[in-house]
Amino acid sequence: WTPYDWPVCSVIEQAYCQFKAAEFSNRGQSYRIEVKAAGAEDFHSATQVNVRTTMPRQVRRWASAQQRQAAVERHRAAAVTAWRSWFHVDWAWGLLDPKAAAIAADGAPPRGEAPA
Repeated sequence: WTPYDWPVCSVIEQAYCQFKAAEFSNRGQSYRIEVKAAGAEDFHSATQVNVRTTMPRQVRRWASAQQRQAAVERHRAAAVTAWRSWFHVDWAWGLLDPKAAAIAADGAPPRGEAPA
């Protein structure tokens, strides 16, 4: 695994944050990054496709499994913090559908955006 140099890494990060795809040239080749919708963990994945050969390969957003795990933990902690005040009032549970309430009752934050 080799990290992308700047500005390619910036183009890829913009694709993750804003676009469904991005094109760039690197090491004498042209590539297209195709960003897939967020999966079960609410993180996007992407595939790099060589424009000439159409050979795909997975793009890693993090340099290592430890960095990815740290990002997952930060994301989970932010969700828990956003929902914390709603967990402690009985009347708020009526606002959640039964499936979301069951997920929250098991200790996981409900899926979706936290109330403002």
